[in-house]
Amino acid sequence: LIGMRCSGSAEEILLTKWPGYLLRVPEGALDVENFDQLVARGRTELNEGRPGDAAETLRHALGLWTDSPLANVPQGRILASYAASLEEQRMRALELRIQADSQLGRHSELIAELRALVAEHPFNEWLHGQLIKALHQVGRRSEALRAYQSVRSTLHRELGLEPSAQLQRLQHEVLVNGHRETASVPPRQPAGRGGRGRTIN
Repeated sequence: LIGMRCSGSAEEILLTKWPGYLLRVPEGALDVENFDQLVARGRTELNEGRPGDAAETLRHALGLWTDSPLANVPQGRILASYAASLEEQRMRALELRIQADSQLGRHSELIAELRALVAEHPFNEWLHGQLIKALHQVGRRSEALRAYQSVRSTLHRELGLEPSAQLQRLQHEVLVNGHRETASVPPRQPAGRGGRGRTIN
């Protein structure tokens, strides 16, 4: 992610200044700054009830990512911590975009992506909840229940835990509600980086 887009000459960007060099970065030249601004805008659009705008903005933000952060840079403790922080921010932006697409009714389009995400993040219960909801919304009730049983088995086998109360309520709704429009999903607050519920990475 940490790319820099500059239109000036090398002499304008990299200056010799005692006791070494000074890197002068123009405003808007760093991908990470542009990413943060786009995510903030997408979050605001989602909070204002504009999921279409939010989905487009957040896709633009996520499109700035071409690889893992600092993938080609040798990392010590400080850089590794910063790279982990950037990856966490990317996940939050991805979750916001999934929320926006879900509000737009794009459940069928989300299923394949969510299956890949829960395979990559098997202890992220929020992602599992989104997959269960998407499957139920398109009428694939039995698959939604199997998705719940899958995460339940993983949590119990690997961590000795039962699914969160939110996931259990979602499973109950899938069981008792034959009409997919009555299904709900564990709530998530898009306004900030907190309020994630129980997510174990």
